[in-house]
Amino acid sequence: MPVRGVYAQSRTESSKSVSSAEGDAVRDQVDRILADPLFSNSKRYTGLLRFIAERTLEGRSEDLKERVIGVEVFGRTPDYDTSLDATVRVAATEIRKRLALYYKEPGREQELRIEVPNGSYVAEFRLPQQKERQAEPVIGTPLAVKAPVRRKLWYTGVALGVVALVFAAWGLSRTLSPKPLIDQFWAPVLAGAGPVTLYLSAPPNDLLDAVTPSTQPPSQNSGEERFHEFIKHRNKLPAADVNGAASLSSFLQRKGKQSVVRPSFGVNLSDLRSAPAVLLGAYYNDWAMRLGDSLPFRFRRESPVGLRWIEDSANPKNRNWAMDFSVPYGQVNEDYALISRVLDQITGRWLIVIGGLTGSGTTAACEFVTDPMAVAALGGHLPRDWGTKNLQIVLAVKLVQGNPGASKVMAAKSW
Repeated sequence: MPVRGVYAQSRTESSKSVSSAEGDAVRDQVDRILADPLFSNSKRYTGLLRFIAERTLEGRSEDLKERVIGVEVFGRTPDYDTSLDATVRVAATEIRKRLALYYKEPGREQELRIEVPNGSYVAEFRLPQQKERQAEPVIGTPLAVKAPVRRKLWYTGVALGVVALVFAAWGLSRTLSPKPLIDQFWAPVLAGAGPVTLYLSAPPNDLLDAVTPSTQPPSQNSGEERFHEFIKHRNKLPAADVNGAASLSSFLQRKGKQSVVRPSFGVNLSDLRSAPAVLLGAYYNDWAMRLGDSLPFRFRRESPVGLRWIEDSANPKNRNWAMDFSVPYGQVNEDYALISRVLDQITGRWLIVIGGLTGSGTTAACEFVTDPMAVAALGGHLPRDWGTKNLQIVLAVKLVQGNPGASKVMAAKSW
């Protein structure tokens, strides 16, 4: 609930005045957020969040349009084509993900919340755990002596009848309408007991030492200790995985499912068997590579700096879904990603594996599996009974100046 006190700016209140104290409270919180490694290592996201917050506080919602932001924050020309250049939209999506991850960390439950709702660039500022005040009944209010009691009762009866018809129609529509495809996709994981664990790619060896406590072997660390080590050094982990975990955590929370984020190093088979799991990334996520090696579609590479591709086991010589890492990244205009949802024979559990040839592919794939419209488009690629079967999806992802743009389903298989 937007509240005034510590100011909350809604999309319909952008012209509302803000007191000095309220503005100072918001700016202090912006500074606190931007000092965190989630933002401090990126001038792009720091500049955009500060611009959005300031313009919202000033009531200048007319400046919070995609073209204006592109010109003011990212130095685009006033006539640039927003349909071809998705810089603002991609950066705003990243800010939403990073804000979600920031507030997910323990100890930040009571901080003033800053949000940038989907479909808008106007910020909202909220007090933590703010609830709507319930209207209290007035006790002892006398009845109106001349109130048309019978008419009120008649209207009440009609209203109740309408409500009953609405609920009956809703129940019928629920019976006749199939479950949304996005719910079918996530059903095996959401149905499991306990929280879903999101396993991020482990960094290369030179970074692995930095995130593994030197005081004791990783195998002796509790899950809580490993999580805190991850939080402490998360800026050394792949940014795409961190952002993807934030997006998935928010999605799962909306579905009523809690999640836990962990790096994949030090993970053993019993960990994967103990809870529903989502594996993020590909080449630096050892479990994603091992468990996916026998699937119809799987990741392959010649060398760390050579060709990477998604292989179709039915046509292993075909390397259409590939990226050459010897080519400068700025010259690459397409990435590929693989999404797998399988009942793994080793762990005995349903697993979801989401990864790209690069982090951009991973980011796009995470957005795909949390977008109801994108998943709904799968209907034309799959048999009607796919919801209870293993599933793999290959995506082609357009890159715009290194940022992920639109994605397209290249292949889908269920068995």
